[in-house]
Amino acid sequence: HIVDGKTVRLTGTFQDITERKKAEEALRESEEHFRQVVENAQEWIWEVDANGLYTYASLLAEKILGYKPEEIVGKKHFYDLFYPEDRERLKKEAFEAFARKESFREFINRNVHKNGQTIWLSTSGVPVLDDKGNLLGYRGADADITEREKAEEALKAANQQLQASEQQLRAANQQLQANEQQLKATNQQLRASQQQLRAANQQLRASQQQLLAYQEQLKSLASQLTLTEEHERHRIATDLHATIGQLLVSSKLQLDTLRASAPSGGDLAKTLEEVCNLLEETIQQTRTLVFDLSSPVLYELGFETAVADWLTEQIKQKHNIKTEFEDDRQPKPLDNDIRILLFRDVRELLINVVKHAHATKAKVSISKSGSQIEVSVEDDGWGFDPKEVTATGTKKGGFGLFSIRERLEQLGGHFEIKSAPGRGCRVTMMAPLKKENVKNGG
Repeated sequence: HIVDGKTVRLTGTFQDITERKKAEEALRESEEHFRQVVENAQEWIWEVDANGLYTYASLLAEKILGYKPEEIVGKKHFYDLFYPEDRERLKKEAFEAFARKESFREFINRNVHKNGQTIWLSTSGVPVLDDKGNLLGYRGADADITEREKAEEALKAANQQLQASEQQLRAANQQLQANEQQLKATNQQLRASQQQLRAANQQLRASQQQLLAYQEQLKSLASQLTLTEEHERHRIATDLHATIGQLLVSSKLQLDTLRASAPSGGDLAKTLEEVCNLLEETIQQTRTLVFDLSSPVLYELGFETAVADWLTEQIKQKHNIKTEFEDDRQPKPLDNDIRILLFRDVRELLINVVKHAHATKAKVSISKSGSQIEVSVEDDGWGFDPKEVTATGTKKGGFGLFSIRERLEQLGGHFEIKSAPGRGCRVTMMAPLKKENVKNGG
């Protein structure tokens, strides 16, 4: 009020805005909290309108796809970033969800980074509606799953390679079994022929020379069958090593590289570890199978090294028998067939030591004597009477000794056995270095 030109009283009203201030402060704190969460999240937060045009994008958009928020907000639709080959299909699926106004989770989609690289995203979103239920747009988040997709693809490829390797290995095993059955059938035919020969020899004394000639042919056939078997074993072993073995090793190396780059502690790392262990076991089994079929050392490093290696691997390490190897270190240029047959003979003698001798020690000695090679195998086992096994081969291990004698005689060689019950055994084999050294056409 004004009296005589002076203000003597003021009249006014006051409004309590404390709650409004609190609400505004709470809103600012909420917005600041949301901003911090968005900026520190591992997912790209976004909003689009009903047409799919970006209306908001968090800063992580640049880290994931290379675009700053201002480069896509109001300028790009979500489907503009899809991989070209996937764009129409994914766009159709997305707008079908828009039409139903439904939420979606883990919508897997391929996108193109600003630099041209392919980026895999897992997208989740919820619809934004007005008061009347009309669709205003969508709000959601994208997670970068590129490395996971790469790892899954690599794992899938590795599994396919492993399955292919297993199929090849099964096929090789089937082939080996078929070959073994064929060899067994041939051996049975051979034994039947020998029995027929002995019967004919008793009945036809007058035809003794003819029968002896036929017997020599059978010996030659037995040697050829042995060589054929060894050559086939070597071929199968070589194929296993060159194909399946190399493929398994290559797969193992690729998986090791993938495992090193995978996040530790997760399911993927555990799965990769299990697959790597399975591959390693398969590789070791393949190597053992190759060695059992045919010693690669025999063809690569020679007879003496192969015998020493087999003595250590098969007798000492597997059967805990003390072994000794002795070589005079003279050059021994063996023909390939003689080398193969001698190695088989040494192997059979050592197997007899393991199976029948009850020995604690085994020794192999190799030396050169003129144009011949001398190989001896001895043990400290139970021993036996040589007369009971060399003539007919009926005792344990006797048929093996009989076969060895037949093969050596076919080569122009011979062997002798020194043994007695309780005094161990020593078998000495003599054979020519070269086939041309065989006398009388042997």
